[in-house]
Amino acid sequence: MKHSSRAVKTVSIIFLLLSSLFIAVLLSEAVLRITVLQNREYENEAIRFAMQNLRTDKDVGFLWKSDLLIPVEDNPGWYDQEKFPIITDENGFFNPREAISRKRSQDPVNIVGLGDSFMYGATYEFYEFFKENGLFYYNMSMSRHCPPQYNIILQRDALPIKPDWVIYGIYENDFDETIDFENWQKSHTDWFTFHSGTWFGSAVELPLWRAFLEKYAPGISMLEKRVRRQFGFLGPVSYRKVQTESLTEKEKSEKVYTYIEKAYADASAAGISFLCLLIPVRDVNSEGRSARDYNYDFIYEKLTGNGIPVLDLRPIYNNYPDRKDLFYKMDAHWNRKGMELAEKAILGRVVHE
Repeated sequence: MKHSSRAVKTVSIIFLLLSSLFIAVLLSEAVLRITVLQNREYENEAIRFAMQNLRTDKDVGFLWKSDLLIPVEDNPGWYDQEKFPIITDENGFFNPREAISRKRSQDPVNIVGLGDSFMYGATYEFYEFFKENGLFYYNMSMSRHCPPQYNIILQRDALPIKPDWVIYGIYENDFDETIDFENWQKSHTDWFTFHSGTWFGSAVELPLWRAFLEKYAPGISMLEKRVRRQFGFLGPVSYRKVQTESLTEKEKSEKVYTYIEKAYADASAAGISFLCLLIPVRDVNSEGRSARDYNYDFIYEKLTGNGIPVLDLRPIYNNYPDRKDLFYKMDAHWNRKGMELAEKAILGRVVHE
C-alpha cells in the first residue's frame, strides 16, 4: 500500500507540474500576443510600406515604383538597419537624389552596382565614397534579387548607359533564390501571386518545431526570433528554404557561375569592365567559415580559373579585429564599417585595373 500511495503521490506531483507548466505557457503566449506580437509594427509596417511602393515587372518580377520621393521619417526601416529616404528614378532604381539628377543630366556613370539587399543597402555609402574619389556610382541593385535578375537589369538598364565598371555582388542566398526565380519564370504568374502575396516570400519548408510554433504559439515564436536576433544565438533567425528541386550544392553553384560568366561576357562585349564581389555572411564559425562557404569556394575557383575578375571579401572581413562590428546587431546585413571595407577594396581594383 505504501508503494502504491507513493506512486500515486509521484504521479500527482508530475501531473501538477505539467499542468502548471502548461498553464504558464498558455499565460505566456497570451501576454506575448498582447505585447510582443501586437508591437511588431517595425516588421509589419515595413512589409506594408514595401508592398504599397513596389510594382510588378514582367522581366525581373518586381521593382520599386518609378519616381518615388519618400522622406526618411516616413520610411519604417527594417530592425536596426540605417534608414534612408526612398528615392527612385524613372525605372524604379533606388539612389540618392543627386545621383538621379546627375544621370538624367547624362553625367558619365563610372560604376553600376548590381546585387541584392547588401548592394542595395550600401547605395548611399557607396555613392558618397566613390564621389569623394572622383567616381560616379549608380545603384541598379534591389533587395531580394538574384543573379538572373542582375543579368536582365545589366542587359536592359546598365549596358545602355555605358558605365566604365559593373560591380556584381554575390551573397549566400543567391544559390537558392536563383532556382526560385527560374521557378517563377516557369509559372507565368505575377511575382506577388507566386510568392504568397509579397515580394520576399517563396515556396518554403519550415522545420516541424518552427511550423508548430508559428501556427499555435506565434507570440512565443516571435519572442524566440527576437532573442536570436539580439544575442546571435543558435545560428540564423530565418528558416526560409526555397524549393530547389533537389539540386546539389555543386549544381546550384554551377548554375550561379553560369549567370556570372554570362554577365561578364555581356559586359566585356560592350567594352565595360566587370568585377564579381563575394560578400561575406555575418554568422560564421570559429574558423571564419559559414555553411555556404563551399558555394563561394566553388565560384571563386571557377572565376579565377577562367580569368573573370573577382574580389573575395571573406579574408578581409576575417582579418578585421572584431568581425561582428561590421554588421548590424539585430539585422544580418553589413553596416557602414562593413561597407567601408568593401568600397576601399573595390576602389583598389577599379583604380589599378
